[in-house]
Amino acid sequence: MHISEGVLTPSLLAGGALLTLGGTYVGLRRLSDRDLPKVGILSSAFFVASLIHVPLGPTSVHLVLNGINGLILGWAAFPSLLVALFLQALFFQFGGLTTLGVNTFNMAFPAVLVGLLLRRVIASPSKGMALVGGFLAGFLAVALSGLLVALTLAMVGKGFFALAKMVFLAHLPVMIIEGVITSMVVLFLKRVNPRLLISLFLFFSLLVFTDTSFAHRVKTFAYWGDDGTVHTETYFTDGTRVKGAKVMVYDNLKGDLLLEGKTDEGGKFSFKPPYQTDLKIVVEADMGHLSQVLLSSSSKPSSEIKGEVKLSGGEDLSRLIDDKLKPVMESLTRIEERLSRPSMIEIFGGIGYILGIFGILAMVMSRRANKDEGGLK
Repeated sequence: MHISEGVLTPSLLAGGALLTLGGTYVGLRRLSDRDLPKVGILSSAFFVASLIHVPLGPTSVHLVLNGINGLILGWAAFPSLLVALFLQALFFQFGGLTTLGVNTFNMAFPAVLVGLLLRRVIASPSKGMALVGGFLAGFLAVALSGLLVALTLAMVGKGFFALAKMVFLAHLPVMIIEGVITSMVVLFLKRVNPRLLISLFLFFSLLVFTDTSFAHRVKTFAYWGDDGTVHTETYFTDGTRVKGAKVMVYDNLKGDLLLEGKTDEGGKFSFKPPYQTDLKIVVEADMGHLSQVLLSSSSKPSSEIKGEVKLSGGEDLSRLIDDKLKPVMESLTRIEERLSRPSMIEIFGGIGYILGIFGILAMVMSRRANKDEGGLK
């Protein structure tokens, strides 16, 4: 559900930042030093869960865990998710720093809302009521977040309507999964105390699977063909091809939209520009994540040189070189993407930062409380 930079308008970015600032202020004001360990661990669990993406059609989905954050933390879900999203943007370029406010609000506000509405339901002595309340909390938190993301994208312009609809529909299975997980968590909480145990359980359970399904980042590879045709291939970080993604080709010098299309089953899209110019190719890959590549007209094979140099068999040398270099260029691009994948060191580093941030906050709050007590004496 991360919306990348370069998608939203300045007014949407400013509005999201202000709303998140307000929610974080309320969350910190209501936060006690005793709750900080829970906030740190749930923030770490969210940090890890959001890194695990599973391709689903032309998009990819991941567990969100904002419903659990809302039920356990209440308004503190704002600082919890804000810190996790900030480190994801900083370390892995998931979402972005300019969209941090919008992304945080889209995930934290539904968390707070379901926490306020359903906390009494899950506190019911009836096991059935608690399970229903837990399911609704997980389901509705993701549903509302998906709706907010879709509305945010739709507010950008009509060109994002189809993407907004896809984002919401892609998360339907996640809503159900989150509902089941949250209901299990609620049942566990009613049987075992303190609540911190479930946070630790979620955190270490998710950590086991962090090395498997990184399909979040998207890369587009583009090159000129011999006949002036441009060929593109788009794929997720794990090598899975992006199917049915919208492709927009712009004149990079004038900014005009030249043509549109969609990637095929192999993530490929080919086209012939109406005239020679530098191109900007934008692919709407998934959930507001854009892949962008610039293709200079100077890299286009020269028609004057083409065909002048022949091999003994009459084969065009330039075509032969292009055919030989193409797989090398593709391999280098894939190696670059593999190397840019989040490593376990980076993940543990992010978790350490999260726990460190809330540890420092706990120290500050503790010192402030001690000063207040000293003043009263």
